[in-house]
Amino acid sequence: MRIGLLSDTHVPQAASKLPVEVERAFDGVELILHAGDIFHSSALDQLERIAPVLAARGDGDNGLVLADSRVKWKGPSTGLNSSCTPGTFSTLQLWINWSA
Repeated sequence: MRIGLLSDTHVPQAASKLPVEVERAFDGVELILHAGDIFHSSALDQLERIAPVLAARGDGDNGLVLADSRVKWKGPSTGLNSSCTPGTFSTLQLWINWSA
């Protein structure tokens, strides 16, 4: 299974929608995981046109985005980031198993 992973889309604060490069990069993926800081459900809507989406709450997420059924992890921020800190894989693995 090919999975796309991204975070920190910050829509609409950073941009009104996701860049077209995201769509190109995720061409052919079967699942998209959003690791938080979504800010607005429209980002998940855009991703879902590519593949099914599961998301986790980021430290900047609140309000309506947390009520979105695609946001499966609503506890404290996941701590997932590009630096791949120790424990990141196990956190993501637990989240995927919990969401399945």
